[in-house]
Amino acid sequence: MSNEIFPGNVFQKPQIPEVPCVPARFVPWDIITRNATMRNLLDDSLGYNYTEWDNPGDIPISEVEKRSWDVLDSYELYAAGSIGFDEASWDHHVNHYEAYDWDELVDEDVQGCFVKLGWDEAKWNGTAPIPNSETKDWAQLSRKQINGAKCIGYFQDLWDGVPLGLNFTVPGSFLCSDIGVVLSLFHI
Repeated sequence: MSNEIFPGNVFQKPQIPEVPCVPARFVPWDIITRNATMRNLLDDSLGYNYTEWDNPGDIPISEVEKRSWDVLDSYELYAAGSIGFDEASWDHHVNHYEAYDWDELVDEDVQGCFVKLGWDEAKWNGTAPIPNSETKDWAQLSRKQINGAKCIGYFQDLWDGVPLGLNFTVPGSFLCSDIGVVLSLFHI
């Protein structure tokens, strides 16, 4: 019998993709924009502002975060790449595959993760109400829903919309290298 995850099979635990995060994404705006290059990349090229940058995973999200890597324009690709993103890290940690069609989620091996969160094709396409997981805080999610959220690049503070800063925590298991290294690279 195959170990493959079948779409809709809620009994098999989805594999959490090992996509390293980009530490710069979790450095607060007032710190990261001390570097003129970073400020230009974030503000001019990617269209972020203070509110959008410091509230990852919360509403409002930046327009650029609504798009997958393959539809970013050349300026956005250059800026995102300069910060440290590539296609896998952008789609996993920034867009969380939300720009994908339901069938494309199978190709990315994440459709089972969304099923864990209560999504199906009708909900994904907007022809049925969104699942109740979308309105819950992390602490209210079931273990199955937490596994689904982790599988698409979320962790507690990101899911809950905690602003970047002293109270924002990136778990060590999140494959994210030391944010201090990022600060030193950009002389911040």
